[in-house]
Amino acid sequence: MDHSTSDDETDLRVRAAQPDDLGAWQRFVDSTPNAGCMHHAGWYGVLRDAYRVTPHFWMATDANDNIHGILPLYHSRSLLTGSHISSLEDGALAVRPTAARILLAAARELRDAAGA
Repeated sequence: MDHSTSDDETDLRVRAAQPDDLGAWQRFVDSTPNAGCMHHAGWYGVLRDAYRVTPHFWMATDANDNIHGILPLYHSRSLLTGSHISSLEDGALAVRPTAARILLAAARELRDAAGA
């Protein structure tokens, strides 16, 4: 999934956070004033291990891999509700509107690819 953009300040791309990225994810959350409790990196393991859903934590990063936005999502499947992609309650957290925009575009692409 390649969502990238160029604006006056920086080139951004969206990539999936890996477990090794969660420390940087949490540092971004801790340094961003509008962060909520649902942005915490610890939800990755909780979603995977306790709820047995597939976490898809997206990051908008620049060429130096600095994070400009995050979007914690998960994919769940149920006989009752079928396949769906959901974000955690606080949604996207971004320091630039461009980052939020490309994160949401990546989420829509994930939703379509999952048939959710």
